[in-house]
Amino acid sequence: MDHFNKSNQNGKKRSIYTLLMAGTQDVAHHFHLLAIGIMTGAEAPDETFIFLGLLDKYLIEQGFDGLPMKWMVDGSSGLRIGLRKWAEKLLREGRIKSLADLIVAMCYYHIVAAIRQHSAYLPLQSDMGQVLFDIERLAELDPVDFTKAWECVQTEWKAKKWITFLEYFKKTWINQLSGWQINMLGEGTPRTNNGLEGSWPTIHVFIKGIITPIAMLDDILEFIIPYFERNKKTFQLHSKPFSLDERKYAVALSRETSETWLQYSVDKIQWNYCRKRLNGIRTPLTIKDVQDYEEKINQKNWNMKIFVS
Repeated sequence: MDHFNKSNQNGKKRSIYTLLMAGTQDVAHHFHLLAIGIMTGAEAPDETFIFLGLLDKYLIEQGFDGLPMKWMVDGSSGLRIGLRKWAEKLLREGRIKSLADLIVAMCYYHIVAAIRQHSAYLPLQSDMGQVLFDIERLAELDPVDFTKAWECVQTEWKAKKWITFLEYFKKTWINQLSGWQINMLGEGTPRTNNGLEGSWPTIHVFIKGIITPIAMLDDILEFIIPYFERNKKTFQLHSKPFSLDERKYAVALSRETSETWLQYSVDKIQWNYCRKRLNGIRTPLTIKDVQDYEEKINQKNWNMKIFVS
C-alpha cells in the first residue's frame, strides 16, 4: 500500500489531495491493483482506516475472506496507524485473536534511500559504504539471527565511534520502522513495494496539474481504472524458469558425483542452490561449508567476524 502526492516542476503541489493505492504482487513481481482512493492528505490515518474497511467489506461480499493481515508499506505513519486501527476493529469483531496477527513490513528500498540521506551523521562520507554493507547483511537474516547480528553490529559501530548515526538508526529503523528483513511476510515474499511504486509514472500521465478531488475522481474512472483493466496480467504463482545458462549449470551439477557438490538441506533451505564467492567466482557450497556455517550461526552470541562471514 502506498500513496502519491508529488510536485510539479514549478514547485507547486500536483494536487491538494492524495491518491491511495493498494494491491498485491505475485512471484513474477507483477503488481495487481485491488483498489485506489482519494484522501485529503498523505498522513491521514482515519481515511486510511475507512479505505481499508470499505475494501475489506467489498472482498467479503465477493466471497473472499477479506483483506490479508500482511502488508508492506513505506515509512508513512498515516498508513501504519490506519492499518493498526483496522486491525483493532477486527479484534473487537473477533475476526483475529491478537493485534500481533497484523504484520507490517518495511520496504527495504526506502530504508536504503533514507539512510543515504543521513551520511552527515557519520565521521566520513566513505563510511557509508560499510554501513550499507552491514545493513544488507542484516536484511538477509531471519528474526532470531537478526537480533544476534544487530548486537554485534552495534558493538562494531560504537567501536568506530559512529554514535550519532547509531542513535539515528536504532531509533528509526529498529524501534520505529522495523520489519525490513528478508521473508518478513513469508518465504519468497517481496522485500520492496517496487511493483506498486512502478505504477506511479502511469498515474502521473493521467493526473496532471492542480485539480480538485472531483476532477481527480473523473480521471480515475475515465483513464486509470480502464488502463489497469486493459493491461491486466495473469497472476503468477510460480517463479520464472531458469535461464539456459542456469539449466546447463544444473545439469552439470547433477552429473557430478564428488561429495564436494552439495546435496544437503538445512531448515528447508536447499543448499545445493547456494553458492559462495571464491576469487570473484561463485562456486557451489560444500558440505563442510554448510557445517561450518551452521556451527557459527548456532552460537549464542555473534561477533563481527561471524556476522560478515
